[in-house]
Amino acid sequence: MRCATGAPGTRTITVSAPDGAVTRYTFGNRYLVDEGQLLKVEEGVSGSTALRITSTTYALPGDGPYPNPVGLSLQPRNDGYLASRHTPERMRVTTQQGSTFTWQVDNTCTGSTYCFDLRARPTKIIKSSAPTP
Repeated sequence: MRCATGAPGTRTITVSAPDGAVTRYTFGNRYLVDEGQLLKVEEGVSGSTALRITSTTYALPGDGPYPNPVGLSLQPRNDGYLASRHTPERMRVTTQQGSTFTWQVDNTCTGSTYCFDLRARPTKIIKSSAPTP
């Protein structure tokens, strides 16, 4: 069954540590797309702002030379689709103290969309940083 139009595509969990530190975790919940994947971590949350925000983007099962599917899931009626496919981390962007730090898998390799090997490990990575505009 599909969710109604306008249904939220993510779910956020807020964790308060004993020392008062607050961290928010945002997970995808779109069926067959990003269900259960950690999409964003907000650390040092105070109101609507955070000291550090890390957003993660994942490659699709067909984005690399890795097999699709990898095998068969024992839970075909639950998360069987994503559990039997590689969806490796493709890009991570961290914003902290006025700077943006980016880690990403390059997309200039021949034969696939991104530079991964047959086990979905990155073979070429680009790291960069810049002041946040």
